[in-house]
Amino acid sequence: LKETKDLLMTESSVDSKPQPSPSNKAPVYPRKAVKDGIGGTITLKILLSKEGRVLKSRIIKSSPKNIFDQAAIQAVAKWSFRPAMYKGKPVKIWIDQDIVFQI
Repeated sequence: LKETKDLLMTESSVDSKPQPSPSNKAPVYPRKAVKDGIGGTITLKILLSKEGRVLKSRIIKSSPKNIFDQAAIQAVAKWSFRPAMYKGKPVKIWIDQDIVFQI
């Protein structure tokens, strides 16, 4: 059996899910989207370290396509989370995160 320090968990397998830090900054709204009055939603798959740092992120859903992708990825790269916990220990985890852009 592997030690919990090497486990890679999912949101359904942990005792407590990671929580975004209140100090996380919202993505920068793309100028063209503001000018055109466009809103949208991005869903990212994010890999968090057991310290709650973002290790990787990728877009799994983008609506409208390619308008907000870069802004979402850049913002999330700087975010931090309260770590996910499993059996009393922080663990590495993949999470899905929606980011809504509204004017």
